[in-house]
Amino acid sequence: MRTFRSSNTLRLATSLPLVFLLFSSASHAVCNDDQPDPPLFHAQDKILDFTLMSEIQQGQVREFDSFQGIDLQPPGVAPTALEADDNYLNPIHPGAQPGVPQSAWKRVNCVDGIEPFSFKRPMQESQGIRYTTLPDIEKPKRTRTTYVKTAHSLFPSEVDMGGELTVVDSFANPPGTNMLPGATRNLEDSQGGEMVNTLPSSKKRPYNLHESDPSAIRINPESPIDDLRYIMETLYEVIADKPYRELLTRPDNVTVSRLIDDAADATDNIKTARNLVMHELQWAVDLIEGNDKPGSHVPGDRAYRGYSLLNHSGFNRVKRVLPVFDADGQVVGGEVTVGQLWYGGNIKSDTMFFDFGWDKIGSPVTNYANCGGPGQPSQAACENAAPIPPNKPWTIHYEVNVLNRGNDDFSPMTMQFDCPSTLLIGGVKQECTGPETSLPTGPVDWVNGALYASLDQSFFPMSDGTKMSVSVKMAPPQYFNLTYTWGWRVHPPRAQATENGQKLVPPGLPTEAMFCHPMRAGIIDHERFAFLGFPGPARVDSAPDAEMIHALGLASLNPTQFEACLKGFRKVQGQAKTPLDMINARLGLLSRLFPKPVPALETEREKMDYAISRISDLAPAKRLWRAFKLMQEEAQTDYAGVSGAAAREQRAERWISLLLDARDAYLDWLDRTQLPSGLLPDQETDLTMLYVNNTIYGQLRKGGTVEFPEWRRRGDVGKITLLNGDYFPHGYLSVDFGGARGWENLWQSTVKNAGSGPWFSFGRFHARFNTVPGSIAVDAAKRKGGDGYLQAPDVVKPGAHRLMIQFNFEPSPRLRFYQFDPLHHDSAIYSMH
Repeated sequence: MRTFRSSNTLRLATSLPLVFLLFSSASHAVCNDDQPDPPLFHAQDKILDFTLMSEIQQGQVREFDSFQGIDLQPPGVAPTALEADDNYLNPIHPGAQPGVPQSAWKRVNCVDGIEPFSFKRPMQESQGIRYTTLPDIEKPKRTRTTYVKTAHSLFPSEVDMGGELTVVDSFANPPGTNMLPGATRNLEDSQGGEMVNTLPSSKKRPYNLHESDPSAIRINPESPIDDLRYIMETLYEVIADKPYRELLTRPDNVTVSRLIDDAADATDNIKTARNLVMHELQWAVDLIEGNDKPGSHVPGDRAYRGYSLLNHSGFNRVKRVLPVFDADGQVVGGEVTVGQLWYGGNIKSDTMFFDFGWDKIGSPVTNYANCGGPGQPSQAACENAAPIPPNKPWTIHYEVNVLNRGNDDFSPMTMQFDCPSTLLIGGVKQECTGPETSLPTGPVDWVNGALYASLDQSFFPMSDGTKMSVSVKMAPPQYFNLTYTWGWRVHPPRAQATENGQKLVPPGLPTEAMFCHPMRAGIIDHERFAFLGFPGPARVDSAPDAEMIHALGLASLNPTQFEACLKGFRKVQGQAKTPLDMINARLGLLSRLFPKPVPALETEREKMDYAISRISDLAPAKRLWRAFKLMQEEAQTDYAGVSGAAAREQRAERWISLLLDARDAYLDWLDRTQLPSGLLPDQETDLTMLYVNNTIYGQLRKGGTVEFPEWRRRGDVGKITLLNGDYFPHGYLSVDFGGARGWENLWQSTVKNAGSGPWFSFGRFHARFNTVPGSIAVDAAKRKGGDGYLQAPDVVKPGAHRLMIQFNFEPSPRLRFYQFDPLHHDSAIYSMH
């Protein structure tokens, strides 16, 4: 562990647990000699822009050193080793394709003077109208930087090209060294057991994991893209009595002053068409909020009705996988239905988490999204349903609504863990077994194994204006990590992930380290903390109650694990001498990252409004929502006594300002491959990503939308700037899609089935985390002013983090790396090809 150079820093380390400094994202007040030494890093003779650092500090970043923190190895177990000159290809790759060592990483807590992004001034301000919905954006004066050096590939680093050994470039000479020969059989776990339903395609059955043939019916193709534009056009025609195209296309001869002149009769026009205006505005608000209750103004024939554009409260989108019984009443599997929308760059899902009925840390689920409604089992029946046996296959029934601009290939890709690190049934330890084995009944305690392998389960064409039904057979849930549904033809950003709700976060850690991580909590609870607050205290002075022990995930530790965690905390903190010290370290961190719950929130409306307030005010969807809400307020204002040209012009200016706000937010919302208004990409890094609305916008410094050419060969370095505009922490995790451990294209030709098969599908690959141990945390944004509701804040200061990653393997040509937020996954994805 590194030493500190002053007593001031020592006092900081004793007052705030050092694990908090290592794992949290809270900003330091100063950057000086009181801070820990910067990391040591060297990659291709290049370092990130530290021009404002002293010469001594610059010298200290020229050699790479590994991250020092909690001991990540369990007692008595040697770390995985692989010599640099070992080139290994497992000839029976559907079995246990070998792992590679953990990546090494180091973090600079802060560096004075780095300003990682610049800003566009609000366009309307230069035209005499200031944005109502877009606040000023303050640059952070300092940022953290994380450096990652991945492990080496299993495969040869050079190939013979015409008698000359050449460093592999899988794009210049595809497919590179890491493509495995296809094997038409199921995967095996590391213990040699067959993982059923992991062969997606064979010559006899090109769609091997379809339970039956897909079916489709015609639906109304109108999407939120269409209807929001229609609403804005209608409002403009009413207010200005002019053709709508003058608002959205803005020809050169249409100025803001002319628009205001055209809206001079807005007061009278609104009075004449008040019912129409109020209907259109409420339709927009209901559309954005996802309101499908009686009285919603969203037409009943819209397939998107009930799907919100605001990505909050994912803990309300948990679905219970319901048991399937045989003739003898034995549970032989499970099934669940998932609804999706595809349109534009979006995949929206009515499901964020699956619950298999197993034990999990944190709050119990009491309101399943697929229970309690018409034709559904009651909430009580779902809560009391038998748990799904961990070794039995199960099925997902997809109902996919493909709206305008949504045509693509249906391609859910499941990511699988290896055998569970913990599997107890009724308190009795169980081995990882195949579906033919009968397991005892009783409560299931499961902790995932290591990230293992992934596969495209389908690749079936879908057309606009159809609702496609397809059932996909799943491998046993003991292996299930998540299902990542991506639209290959509009990717990024068309992607959405549904997680195993039994998981702990942060992911990516060895199991032993996961138990000890100070941010450890259930994945559903992390989502709940972000939008409703952390319910626990900042510390306790005596033994906590059993509920708190369970919520912190300590109840599931056996004495050996608990002692190992305590030893790790004692090593880095110096004062964690008792279990209570370790508990307080966790409580202190979580209470800093998330606010306390607001006790006055009683109704669903109050809870939703509070959840919306946690979403960034820079988010286009929230700005759009706010603009329509303000227009509602404006339309309800009584202007009966208004007279005079100045007053009428003031109201015309107000309406034009709000409509232009709505238009610009709408245009930002349409495209997540460009940063929204107010932001420009960091010119010192290759890619800038922005977390807002619990999703990710990205923009490449050199342009384009999907290509990341900075990484083609081993040793290449990618530089990424992470910005967080939401008012809760986000995480960053990068996954290698088979570059280090191999990938295969199993897909057979599906032309006879109207598909495309091997030309686009990924096939199957052996995944690996690039950024471990754990996720990189990105500070929550801070705001000043505003009321958290209709009134936008005066200033928003995003959190910022820079990442520099050296890739020591060549990418697989189909997809370079998968980037996502492991704390709040869903649509917070921005992968690069």
